[in-house]
Amino acid sequence: MSDKLLAIARIKAPQGLAGKMWISPLGQADNSFLQGYSQILIGRQGAPRSVVSIAKRNKGFVLELAGITSSDQVELLLGETLYIDRAWLPEPEEDEFYAGDLVGLRVVALSGEELGRVTQVFSTGASDVLEIDGRSMIPLVEAFVKEIDLDQGQIIIDTAEIGELLD
Repeated sequence: MSDKLLAIARIKAPQGLAGKMWISPLGQADNSFLQGYSQILIGRQGAPRSVVSIAKRNKGFVLELAGITSSDQVELLLGETLYIDRAWLPEPEEDEFYAGDLVGLRVVALSGEELGRVTQVFSTGASDVLEIDGRSMIPLVEAFVKEIDLDQGQIIIDTAEIGELLD
């Protein structure tokens, strides 16, 4: 396993009594979300768990993992982040990225002022949104986000366009 893990979802709630769970993807997800991946990590230090099933439902996604067999077990995991090893994924196309690649990046204004770090990426339907230090939310659109530089570990934004969103 590589040392680069991607946060892909959070555990929201049990689904039924047999250990299935509702999960909330970090970033936009379609019906193929997690298809083809055989293992997932619960938390950064978690051991890989085999994916038994993943299904899109009206309210979101339902995940079943090997070894989790009751709603009580799921209750203990509420709020946990699910990860996959970055090495398990194909490389994205140029100017594309995985939402999980953005978590932890510095957010920097055009002026050079560091504004915080991306703590979460989630989808609103219209666009993905960056959560910065758990207090500010910035839509991930070209009008606000001027550059994403994974090599430098930063996202450059135009604060003149979004000043009120940073308060």
